[in-house]
Amino acid sequence: MEEFLITILIWISGFNPNLGSTYTIEQVSFADTNSVYSLAFTQEDESCMECHKEVLEPRRKHAPVKESCAKCHQPNGKEHPLDGVKGFNLVKQVPDLCFKCHDNLQAGENPHQAKLNNDCKKCHEVHASKNKMLLTQKKAVTLCNECHELEIPETDVIHNPVKSGRCNKCHDPHNNEFGSFLKQKSPDLCYRCHDGVAEEMKLRRKHTAAKENCFNCHDPHSNKQSYLLPDTVPNLCFKCHDNLQAGENPHQAKLNNDCKKCHEVHASKNKMLLTQKKAVTLCNECHELEIPETDVIHNPVKSGRCNKCHDPHNNEFGSFLKQKSPDLCYRCHDGVAEEMKLRKKHTAAKENCFNCHDPHSNKQSYLLPDTLPNLCFKCHDNLQAGENPHQSKLNNDCKKCHAVHASKNKMLLTQKKAVTLCNECHQLEIPESNTVHNPVSSGRCNKCHDPHNNEFGSFIKNDMPNLCYRCHEGVEASMGMVNLHQPAKEDCFKCHKPHDNTQSYLLPDTIPNLCYSCHQDFQQNVQKATRVHKVLNDSKSCGNCHSPHGSPEKGFLKKKEKEVCLDCHDRVYMSDDRTIMNIKKVIENAKSVHGPINFGCSSCHNPHYSERMDLLVNNFPVGAYAPVTKENFALCFDCHTSEIIEQEYSKTATNFRDGDKNLHFVHTNGNRGRNCTTCHDIHAAANKHLISEKVPYGKWEMPMNYKSNENGGSCFPGCHQEEKYDRR
Repeated sequence: MEEFLITILIWISGFNPNLGSTYTIEQVSFADTNSVYSLAFTQEDESCMECHKEVLEPRRKHAPVKESCAKCHQPNGKEHPLDGVKGFNLVKQVPDLCFKCHDNLQAGENPHQAKLNNDCKKCHEVHASKNKMLLTQKKAVTLCNECHELEIPETDVIHNPVKSGRCNKCHDPHNNEFGSFLKQKSPDLCYRCHDGVAEEMKLRRKHTAAKENCFNCHDPHSNKQSYLLPDTVPNLCFKCHDNLQAGENPHQAKLNNDCKKCHEVHASKNKMLLTQKKAVTLCNECHELEIPETDVIHNPVKSGRCNKCHDPHNNEFGSFLKQKSPDLCYRCHDGVAEEMKLRKKHTAAKENCFNCHDPHSNKQSYLLPDTLPNLCFKCHDNLQAGENPHQSKLNNDCKKCHAVHASKNKMLLTQKKAVTLCNECHQLEIPESNTVHNPVSSGRCNKCHDPHNNEFGSFIKNDMPNLCYRCHEGVEASMGMVNLHQPAKEDCFKCHKPHDNTQSYLLPDTIPNLCYSCHQDFQQNVQKATRVHKVLNDSKSCGNCHSPHGSPEKGFLKKKEKEVCLDCHDRVYMSDDRTIMNIKKVIENAKSVHGPINFGCSSCHNPHYSERMDLLVNNFPVGAYAPVTKENFALCFDCHTSEIIEQEYSKTATNFRDGDKNLHFVHTNGNRGRNCTTCHDIHAAANKHLISEKVPYGKWEMPMNYKSNENGGSCFPGCHQEEKYDRR
């Protein structure tokens, strides 16, 4: 090889002050065909090389070697070379000697130095090496393994710097500023190679673990998992996200436990590190949620926020819902949550909002899965039968009357009283002075009406009169009696108004006018009559004596006829022209009672009206004297035989005889015949045969002094001497 000259100007001053030697600069040249470099030395250095030729052999030379041996060595005054005698010392002890040049390695505590007894030669050749950085081993990893024993199974995934034996790619063995002798703090250290990740980490949303330290999720040397992950996914993720580990999660199994199917591992421009901007786009990759453009869409779906309702990592409540419905829905629909604090709750709403609402989209407003009222009929199918004018009138909108979620009112009504609600359409105006049906006054229209069923017309709950019997049990009981009032049997509304009226008992007219609406012939007779029973004209009128519904007595009398009459005639009635005695008292104190009274007063009296005095049903004269004819005393002869006034002698016509002499004939014969009332009390008397104790004679109460015996009797009144009679 051609010789070449390398001239190095080296200024060395005071190389060895003990010897007082000085070296001048001179040109040294030599040919070394075996070494990579040709070096220029001082005369002293050249003499060193005569023995230490091995220093020139390796490719890489320590810089001081290339300059001068005196950089690191100095003679100690002993003869050199001499076997067994060390004629040179180091200028300083290691590592201080090294720090003269490598002063950048001196900062901070270095566990390596202490561990290696501050001996740089444990890793570096001091003069020259065939390896980079004068290492004693070709690969840094081999050198490092002498202490660190980094055993990597063949099956492992190995970090490339480790695989290529370049531990110093990441580690600086002389500097422990960042721990573990790393050249930089992670993740900046990793970004030196993984610039793609560095770009990712510029995105807005960063994975906290990746932002803090790559070693949170990656082993730096090797691991069995891809990407040097220290555990399988999702177990690695669960180390931080342990709240996602509870319960079975079908998502994990479906997605092969790969969190990366939905999340970016380092950073993302999307919330929650999602791989898509909208959660709905990501979810649709598997779930294919197809929503027609015409549909009403739930706002979280519309805005692409599936995670508003769903937790893809937790299936505790099914369908990956974050909470059980309805609590889930209350998170946004706080107005409904407030409603549900009310007393009455719609069962469907209380159980699950999805009973009435589609969670994603539907053609109906409010995400209803069907139109109203069909949706309601899914539960309330009993309301579906028959035609219902209410539905068509209210546009089939149940919400016109009912709150859909909850209400403080019964049946979820929108008004406290049903009557208020009904009045919104029906305008039922009731004067304050009116008598009001109790269900109406209490606002319970639904007591009689079923707004969902019109089977019986007018939305009443039952046919008539069964509807009324539900409350009026007493009336129902009366309708089981023998005699039934036909209107009551057919329809209560013939005599009663259902809501209100000016009359008591909700009657549509006064009594007797109401009764006259059917009994028109009776009305005509009353109007023509000269005498009318006073009770017909009082407030109760017909109701004084008659039951309007049913009775065991004829004529719908409230009681037996005698009892009905005596209920009023238990006192004295006086007027300007007459006095009506206390009939009840007369009867109770009497020894003999007129026979017809036991069956009822109507044998002699018309209880309603008459052309005759005392409402008598037939002729009977007024006064003490009257022509005694059959016609004139027709009332009496309805029961008694007229022979008592027609036959002067008879043993069969009467028991009031002396032998066969008819004493009735004696008293009544002629134009001034005595009236029956001259001797008899027509209702009851203290004596037999209704003979009065006293009879009025002008202003005188004339005593009768009647006595009876087995075969006859006697009387000694004021009008004649004592007379006796004997039927024998």
